[in-house]
Order: sequence, then C-alpha cells, then structure tokens
Amino acid sequence: MENIVVAKVRSPKNPLFSEQNRNKWGNFFRDKAKDLLKWGFAKNSSREILILYDRCTSIVRIYAMKEVLSKLSTEIRLTKGFNIGECVSFQRKGGNGYK
Repeated sequence: MENIVVAKVRSPKNPLFSEQNRNKWGNFFRDKAKDLLKWGFAKNSSREILILYDRCTSIVRIYAMKEVLSKLSTEIRLTKGFNIGECVSFQRKGGNGYK
C-alpha cells in the first residue's frame, strides 16, 4: 500500500490503483468496508449518536450511530481513489503541504 500511495504522490493525475492492483485492493476494501466505516465514524457505535441540524427550519434530528452505520452502503467503487457507497470517498489530499 505504501508503494501505491508514493506512486500517486509522484503522479497525482494517475489513479490510486493501477489496473494490475485494482482487483487485489478492490477485494481487500470490499472485505473491510464495514470495519472502515465503523472505525471512521464511531469508536463505540452502540453509545454514539449522529445529530443533524437544519438551519433553515431549526429542526434537529438525532440518530443512533449503530442505526446509521447499518444503513450505509458498503459497495466499493474504484475511482481515482475509491468510494464506499455514495457517501464516503477516499482520495489523496491535494497540495504539497505548504501554504
């Protein structure tokens, strides 16, 4: 994985995964998608909540994180990086770290 990321940094216009690596890493992320979502959004999903606030209507919606995670798609789509479902995108951060 380190070599893949370094190659991407050297040539940002290229996709993260080459044609040779797409199946290997696609399968890896398909197997780990649920764990990645849980790790990214909730340390302990049974005790955490998601709060959405609509400024226009002043309506607050509260959802149990466990329920939110169960509704998220775990479908993997390889793009220049990769996506999990329609909500989560993994890609190289742009820029070189300097202002």
